[in-house]
Amino acid sequence: MKTIGIIIVIIIIVGTIMFFTNPTMDDFTNYLNNKADRNIEKYSAGSEGIAENILNGTKQSNGIYSKSQFERTDYSVFSIYVSDSDALTYGKKHLGVFKVFFKLE
Repeated sequence: MKTIGIIIVIIIIVGTIMFFTNPTMDDFTNYLNNKADRNIEKYSAGSEGIAENILNGTKQSNGIYSKSQFERTDYSVFSIYVSDSDALTYGKKHLGVFKVFFKLE
């Protein structure tokens, strides 16, 4: 009986933490833009000065990815982000939980 009470308390605590750390659309957009910046740095390594110019140009814009490219389904303790755009190279479906994102497809 005591074990069931402890398990219920743990589930309530984890659920509360998940609720308050459920990522927003802005969090997801920032995640994708940071991922794009890291990819630019990665693939342009060795190209002196070019990577810095590309990154500065990218960061000055409002970002490569826009909120309108994705649809967010909010489940209160986690969110699913889906896009039907063929232009995306990093996945069309993502799971957001604890302010962390996982590529699903």
